[in-house]
Amino acid sequence: MSDKYPRGKITADDEGEADLAITVRDRTVIIAFSKPMNWIGMDKQTALAIGRTLIERANEIKDHSEGEEALNIVQALARGIRGDK
Repeated sequence: MSDKYPRGKITADDEGEADLAITVRDRTVIIAFSKPMNWIGMDKQTALAIGRTLIERANEIKDHSEGEEALNIVQALARGIRGDK
């Protein structure tokens, strides 16, 4: 966190740059900021990078249907081992 203004002070309430992290927890993409803020601004390259990272993190989340399919396979294998029909 800093009070640097890499592109100049955009508005009167601009508080300078802030760090952010994009993570996944409990099947949720989370954007965590280093300080409270009402808005963020960025140049084109930063916006594109954040967009790519959001897509990457979203793709890390397994769809519920994928989990159900794996469970069905395990259950079918268990039935086969036990000799169930």
